[in-house]
Amino acid sequence: MILAALLLVVVVVAVRWLGGAAVLRRKHSTSKVVWSDFRAEKLGHYYFPNSVSPGDFAELDDRGVRVINFEKKPTIGKRGRQYVLSAINQYGLGSWDLWLDTKDSRHLEAATKQADWLVENQTVDDRGVGVWLHRYDLGGEHQVRGPWASSLAQGISISLLTRMHQETGSDPYREAAARALRSFATTIEEGGVRAPDGAGGAFYEEVPSSPPTHILNGHVYALLGIHDYFRVTGSGDARDLFESGLEALRGSLSRYDTGYWSRYSLSGRRTLTNHFTLASPLYHRLHIDMLRVVHAITGDRRLEKFANRWESYLGGPFDLAIRIGYAAFQDVVLVVKPLTSRRPDSPGFGVDRARRG
Repeated sequence: MILAALLLVVVVVAVRWLGGAAVLRRKHSTSKVVWSDFRAEKLGHYYFPNSVSPGDFAELDDRGVRVINFEKKPTIGKRGRQYVLSAINQYGLGSWDLWLDTKDSRHLEAATKQADWLVENQTVDDRGVGVWLHRYDLGGEHQVRGPWASSLAQGISISLLTRMHQETGSDPYREAAARALRSFATTIEEGGVRAPDGAGGAFYEEVPSSPPTHILNGHVYALLGIHDYFRVTGSGDARDLFESGLEALRGSLSRYDTGYWSRYSLSGRRTLTNHFTLASPLYHRLHIDMLRVVHAITGDRRLEKFANRWESYLGGPFDLAIRIGYAAFQDVVLVVKPLTSRRPDSPGFGVDRARRG
């Protein structure tokens, strides 16, 4: 009887994980790029789609700014309702895209509320460098104490602010984007997000770990934000920052290629908790799409070569194995989170109010 019960549990779990793997396959097997003229002066849709649906975890505060309810989200170590820069920008950019599609003023209003929040919550130092600060610590492979700035947050914030500036002509959006641009010329030690790569380029760090972990998607989101600023302003500084980051990307791509999958980062710590630095199915698909977008911007054939190689890994045996592994990991998080999460009143995922320098 016990053996039969255990066998039933194994079958149920296996079916659940295989079902989860199939869902991941449907979600991430095809390109998500929103194609347009990525070099045009007029900014259109963002490069990738961003959902405005609240889903299970996102809510709006009393001003209409997106917050994440970590009580509902299966993430270990975070509690409460927190402002998350990526979520705010995704909602803003998703609303912007809907505005372009429908010309419904409600969507432009939603995008405006997210952009206004960015302007109000930017921290600016005495040199005029503007950042959005995360006020929580990161353990694990990063070992970073708050507050810290992220190239990903800087890049996607610039992408939203430049679009809103072009649409409305409002100077505060352009000025906040200009302050944020300076963070890419400022080293991590000085409060920016720049890490020289040792070969003449610069890597823009999503997390300012020491030594740097070089998270791939964070670097490319930064490049796209810098490129958007260049498209709007023609700034020579933005052009040089983009070229410096592109040089670092070109020189490091082979290090992200395992021969069967892409790596999420180049962290020296490869453990079960960071999935041995391998990209999740979502991020592997994103890596492919990002390389195709940057190739469209630059014409660099090396980027196209790696995009094609990584796309060839989809549908193979490792693809199935990693999808099953991530489906299983989601269940593990659901079980472990209540045992490891911080108290609801502990310092969380947020940013400072604005400080003008």
